[in-house]
Amino acid sequence: MLNPTFTHKHRLPLAVGDVVTFLAFAALGRRAHSMGNALDDLTATALPFMVAWFLVAPFTGAFGAEATDDVRSAAKRAAKSWLFAFPLALLIRTAIVGRLPHYSFAIVAGIFTLVMLTGWRSALAKAVSQA
Repeated sequence: MLNPTFTHKHRLPLAVGDVVTFLAFAALGRRAHSMGNALDDLTATALPFMVAWFLVAPFTGAFGAEATDDVRSAAKRAAKSWLFAFPLALLIRTAIVGRLPHYSFAIVAGIFTLVMLTGWRSALAKAVSQA
């Protein structure tokens, strides 16, 4: 029998929304720093965060039934998952870029992405519960 984490009926919308969230984070950050926003640039910027998220999230319940049960559960699951994924994302980014990020980047990226992930996933949970 498959783990319910991977058979949850909302896993595809969750995954697509997460990807869009990371690409939006990259687009906003690159724009704020007057950097290019071509799709390959956005993807390269978002990649460490997406890889870390998709490695950690299935084990922290971000793709389980609780991820869309209600707004509070959605936000809680997203926050818990990001708490574990973000340090891994910084390590992956450090390996790719070849240097540690400035602490201000870590603070802004961590908090901003946390807000975006919890916000969009809470909105999905609200929409699903009203359907």
